[in-house]
Amino acid sequence: MEDDQDIQNLLVLILNLAGFNVQAEAAGNGGLLAAQKLTPSLITLDLGFPDQDGHDVAVQIRKLTQAPLVVITAFADSDAELASMPSGATAYLAKPFRAARLRELIDQLFSPQ
Repeated sequence: MEDDQDIQNLLVLILNLAGFNVQAEAAGNGGLLAAQKLTPSLITLDLGFPDQDGHDVAVQIRKLTQAPLVVITAFADSDAELASMPSGATAYLAKPFRAARLRELIDQLFSPQ
């Protein structure tokens, strides 16, 4: 879920290249509906949405799925990162981010342990 169209397009490209079938949403409510209807294997989540707080969205997502939840946000400080974890985040990536770093993170999340 990402409300910035350019970043959303980049995420779709990166995730498609990583083998994911992507459902992009620009708002928290749309993302929650998609998470409810689909069976996501990975969720990326911005924290700043026009319709609701991203932390609240993360909490609601955790009630729907245990899929890895990667918070990707411009709120790039340790307080924001720490606040994301109790909300259900699996990992945190600060904007601006490098496509290669997101791909590495995805590979880590889905590599056999």
